[in-house]
Amino acid sequence: MKKVVVGSLLAVVAVVGAPGVAAVHADSRSSSAAGSFCLYEHDNYKGGRACFSKSDGDLANNRWAGTYRSVYNGASSMRNNTGKNVYLWSGRGCSGTYYRAKPYSVDADLTKNSGNPSFDNNAESLEFG
Repeated sequence: MKKVVVGSLLAVVAVVGAPGVAAVHADSRSSSAAGSFCLYEHDNYKGGRACFSKSDGDLANNRWAGTYRSVYNGASSMRNNTGKNVYLWSGRGCSGTYYRAKPYSVDADLTKNSGNPSFDNNAESLEFG
């Protein structure tokens, strides 16, 4: 029995960590996943969550964890738990205007940004810089 449980756990870890697997990860509600960039559906890190570990040129292909709702033009707050700048773009394919999330930064409301246009419900793609 113990071998089966360990084998199953290893299979799950291998699938989640495999290249080519979607960049969205479900993680605990209390914080963003270590080493990832997380978008939240509502202000103050509430609602659905989608975490990324690599660039994504079309957020329409992603869903909030545990839902069927699209991340596309639906993010209202973010946590950047990486050592890189992450750019949210207003257009697909990392085009249009952008919002820069500095390394290890948070933003509880994407509508209130000095020097950046409002990105509340405006992100269509993202890029790790």
